[in-house]
Amino acid sequence: MAQAPQSEYPGLLMEASTIFSNQCSGHAQIHQEQGEEMKISLQAPDIMKQFMGDVQIGKDPAGLLFYNNAQLDFSIPDQQFKYMTHGTGPTVTIQIDFYHPDSDGEHLLSRFLARVDSQNYPVRVGEGKGTGNWVDFRAGTAQALPIRAEGRTRLYLQFPALKKYVFFETIDESPISNTGGVFIFKDYSAMQDKIGDEAILASWTDDRIEFFIEGHPDNIVGCFYPHAPIGIGKMEKASPTTWKPFDPEDN
Repeated sequence: MAQAPQSEYPGLLMEASTIFSNQCSGHAQIHQEQGEEMKISLQAPDIMKQFMGDVQIGKDPAGLLFYNNAQLDFSIPDQQFKYMTHGTGPTVTIQIDFYHPDSDGEHLLSRFLARVDSQNYPVRVGEGKGTGNWVDFRAGTAQALPIRAEGRTRLYLQFPALKKYVFFETIDESPISNTGGVFIFKDYSAMQDKIGDEAILASWTDDRIEFFIEGHPDNIVGCFYPHAPIGIGKMEKASPTTWKPFDPEDN
């Protein structure tokens, strides 16, 4: 497919809205393999679905997932996907189309579109492909705000709707504020310093903060996706976290 100029992004949204009857927000993790092969994961908490493509690292563009019937379209196993980009400027559009496995790329089931600042999110320009499965993703979401004062290494992440906040130590001392995002979590009761004798740790990149159980990096408690990269800095090792009650009226 030929690349579309930046001004055609609204047209891509319009096209998708004519093909599909529903849409919801989504967050994708994209990892380039050899050649055209790619691995992706995509979470759509609004409809409690996740595309499992065997990857937890990579960039995390936020976008829109278009579909027709969530119960039917996401129940078909071994779906093929095609990845492509549109635009040649500093902002590009990522498009991921999901197909029925027996249709040779003809039976389109859903489509993910995301606008990406390629200067902050280096993305693969061109095309790619892969396979994966949709599974249930039972999780809640909440708006969150990261804060780090200038000259301080401690980073706070506030969840006003959940009446909670968490803090942990980083290395960088540059200020962070006014960059909100979405926190996705599976179990509210797990948002605490420890579960049993095992601490809840935080790991991070500029486009994601992940909370997991010590010794079990695949056991994710929650994940924060900022609306834009927050410049949290490099990570030497995962940091222990401290969770506290939060009253927005007192702050």
